[in-house]
Amino acid sequence: RTLGGVFSDLFAKQGGLKGRVRWLFIALVCEGIALIAFSQMHVLSLAIGIMLVFSLFVQMAEGATFGVVPFINKKALGAVAGIVGAGGNVGAVSAAFLFRSESLGYQQGLFYLGITVLVLASCVLVVRFSDATEAEEATAYRDAVGGDTSAGALSLR
Repeated sequence: RTLGGVFSDLFAKQGGLKGRVRWLFIALVCEGIALIAFSQMHVLSLAIGIMLVFSLFVQMAEGATFGVVPFINKKALGAVAGIVGAGGNVGAVSAAFLFRSESLGYQQGLFYLGITVLVLASCVLVVRFSDATEAEEATAYRDAVGGDTSAGALSLR
């Protein structure tokens, strides 16, 4: 998760909130591709490697998601974070129901989940923020890095 947040900050350095959303999209697409690849594995060592890549992108997508959450509605930040967290639980329960089906094998179920992740990643592309929110985020970012935006979020001070 931390790595997803770090990359979210780095993308924000170049593109503000649009950069954060762009990173979220990239992380979700990589997650979906890795899950589809995992569903097609027949060699254990390759499957383990792909599962590690998939897991990495799952965690980075979570960090990227919570890199965007604070800018949705600052007055209701707790409610927004709670709804986003609950959305993850809904997805997990929905996936579990997919695997209860006797007509689907695990490989097929994982493949369909990967396709679902890719389709839902496209929803990220329609996220838009007002100019005021973009400006507020840019100011908050400058304040967080001490006014020196060229130093970036990872500079050691």
